[in-house]
Amino acid sequence: MPLLDHETPSCPVCGQSVGDEAQTWCEQCRQTYPWPLLKATMNNWTFYARLITGEIVCFTEASITGSWVTLKGAGLINASDHSPLEHDDPLMYGRGLVVQVDHIVWCADEDS
Repeated sequence: MPLLDHETPSCPVCGQSVGDEAQTWCEQCRQTYPWPLLKATMNNWTFYARLITGEIVCFTEASITGSWVTLKGAGLINASDHSPLEHDDPLMYGRGLVVQVDHIVWCADEDS
């Protein structure tokens, strides 16, 4: 749906004005959140994140609320051979794994 003349685009993460129609996210979100994490809020793809506790999480999409991120379609990855770890933890299923953004050491998408 095209924007009306009096509308300015808003950031899909925080709702603030983007200011420039060529940008998807506001300047604050682009400086706060890593690019692959922002991309995961808009695209269903394969993404990876390493947590400060050492686990690598594979996820397909994300939603960000302040300092928290929900990694959806998440599962833990074995760092040595990149195979999924077997687990019975219900946190890894259903609605996603919720982590603090500052507990993510790095993140990447499958193309990175």
